[in-house]
Amino acid sequence: STLILTLFPYTTLFRSKKLSWLSFGERKLEDLLSDRFGIDVRDVPKEIMEKHHLNPKDAINGNHDLGRLSEFLYDIKEWLLVQGEKERKGLLKYLGSKGIHKDSKVCLVDIGYSGTIQMNLNKILQSNIGGYYFLTHEAPRNLMEECIFDGWLESYDEQRSANYHPLNDYIFLFETLLSSEELSVTNYELNEFDELLTKYQECEDEASRIKFIRETHRGIIDFTKDYVKFFKEYVRIPKFSKNLSMQAIMGLAKNPRPEDANMFLQLNVENKFGVS
Repeated sequence: STLILTLFPYTTLFRSKKLSWLSFGERKLEDLLSDRFGIDVRDVPKEIMEKHHLNPKDAINGNHDLGRLSEFLYDIKEWLLVQGEKERKGLLKYLGSKGIHKDSKVCLVDIGYSGTIQMNLNKILQSNIGGYYFLTHEAPRNLMEECIFDGWLESYDEQRSANYHPLNDYIFLFETLLSSEELSVTNYELNEFDELLTKYQECEDEASRIKFIRETHRGIIDFTKDYVKFFKEYVRIPKFSKNLSMQAIMGLAKNPRPEDANMFLQLNVENKFGVS
């Protein structure tokens, strides 16, 4: 989930500023602070809001307001650092419960594309966790020099070039199709008894979301079983080639069968981290 990016704490002002620069569409200031930084706008002193001529309902645009937003975030650094430290402690406890620590022999498997989660985990743990992806982008190449950062369909694709991989046109579609049944995690925190609390992103129609995800996953598994059943007579271990996989993937995206297209009727999908 792209929302999992909000897990990572902002224990330096540089990281807070960096997080504010990650692209987002126009949205209310109160929603941006809550969804991206875990800050309730009601906790921000009135004089700071007035200093920057901001109101909770003001629309903040990722293309035009980054300068003003950065100055505002600097003035609320006290709240950012407190919230970041709370989330850091919770995240470390969660990772520890899964056996993930500095010397763990683990890797991340994800859709793609820029390795942000992998990079932040390695910073927090001072580790060298590798990552395997559907597709990776060129931009983080220098950030991933010392660890595995491999894409299956393509590694270090330049999505801004004329010859970018066609999957880039349908990133949001496949992030939706391959979402987990669980709601996106906003953060982990510890209560007064040092017990781990997981906070999830709210969903307006949870029953419909779960139904859609389960049907999608079941279809993917059924397709895989049919493929293996058909080809196992001819090869010892049937595998999906990249070319065959791209045919299935891009066929769904560009020219879906009516039965597949009907799955998306009445479905609204929202990326609250990036706003889309």
